[in-house]
Amino acid sequence: MRSLFAVLSVVASSFSTCEESLPPREEPSVYLEAEYSVSTGVVEIRDSAAVGLGGAFTVSVKNVYVEVLQENEFARAEIDVWLREMPEQRSKVIATRRELTDPSIVYGGLLTLRPNARATFLKQWDHKTLGGRHLWEFVRLTQKYTPRGEPYLESDPLRLAASGKVQLFQARGITKLPRIEFELIYRIF
Repeated sequence: MRSLFAVLSVVASSFSTCEESLPPREEPSVYLEAEYSVSTGVVEIRDSAAVGLGGAFTVSVKNVYVEVLQENEFARAEIDVWLREMPEQRSKVIATRRELTDPSIVYGGLLTLRPNARATFLKQWDHKTLGGRHLWEFVRLTQKYTPRGEPYLESDPLRLAASGKVQLFQARGITKLPRIEFELIYRIF
């Protein structure tokens, strides 16, 4: 019995004195990747407001970290838009938590994003400059008619550029959105 006790004591002491440590945890420099696009083509305008998704922005933020990210929510995307030929004519598009396509990722003030999951904003905007002018005022408009005879004005193609930033969490930094260029045509009813 004494020998069994001695063996167990030696084994137990070898476990308690083990000083082997885990390798240091390497935190990644990038947790989130963002991309965005605009629905190009024709933007239908009725009563000075865009109808449908023509010209709308989609901003997508992906968790590229191997673990779930969960922190206090600060869901916000800001996109600066300007006329390429007249960069002083600018607009600002702001998407917030209300424009998230999956609002269930926010609960109790926390935003939760699983690995490889995306938080996506979908934002239609007013298509006006910061000075209050509609973008189609800067190009030629041509009178046209629908197949049913309804009159409308169609703009020449408008060449635009955009860049911006997006943030999901209060404690994590801002992710820059690179410059993109696109064209829109307005049909004003």
